[in-house]
Amino acid sequence: MKKEKTQKGNPQEVTVWQHILPKVSIDRFTNNNGRVELYLKPESKVLKPKPTDKIFCGYRLWDHASEHGYMKSIEGAFQEIASKVVAGKISELDYGQEKTLLAFYALLELRSHYKRYPQEDLKLDGVLLGEDTFSKDQEEQLEKRGMILFCRNATDSAAIPGRLATGLNIEQSIAHKLYQNEGLKWGILQSNEGEFIVSDSFDHIAILPISPRIILMGNSRNQTVSKNNVCK
Repeated sequence: MKKEKTQKGNPQEVTVWQHILPKVSIDRFTNNNGRVELYLKPESKVLKPKPTDKIFCGYRLWDHASEHGYMKSIEGAFQEIASKVVAGKISELDYGQEKTLLAFYALLELRSHYKRYPQEDLKLDGVLLGEDTFSKDQEEQLEKRGMILFCRNATDSAAIPGRLATGLNIEQSIAHKLYQNEGLKWGILQSNEGEFIVSDSFDHIAILPISPRIILMGNSRNQTVSKNNVCK
């Protein structure tokens, strides 16, 4: 999929590089030099990037308003819980906190999905716009100000930019996952030896690593785990 660049210099300051796992979460896994150890499995290669590195991001996968709207709200609520768990201020999760964890996990799952399978522009077959369409600057102003959808002329029909559709799809899918998994219990798992790793995908099992020694896990109870279980 071709990446759609902004105007030169990005005058509207539209967010383009978007973290899949928030930078704040990656920060908790850094060493004394502010870097993390990243293992690229296909290449059998180890890198040591900073949390701001673009390797942790996708380019304009969803729209600016989604990034700074509902996604920011979900991230903020989760980080408040995560910080308190790491600091030892939360040892038992209540229903509201578990709902927040589920929303955040769903957000990560959907973000990682769209990084692997970016949404193409949605063509509106049989629909053509007139000559008086939005300029690129106007489109970016609309996106920055929270316009949910707008159309533009494509090769043979009107089309909705894929990132706008993605922003809506993620929001609706999170609501659906919250309904499907209502009441999911989460446990706080702490390692007495060995460190947890963070995967680059979140679509197999509900696990949220929040520090090298602590993870939050769906369908689990609070427990301390051995090094052997950490390795599993």
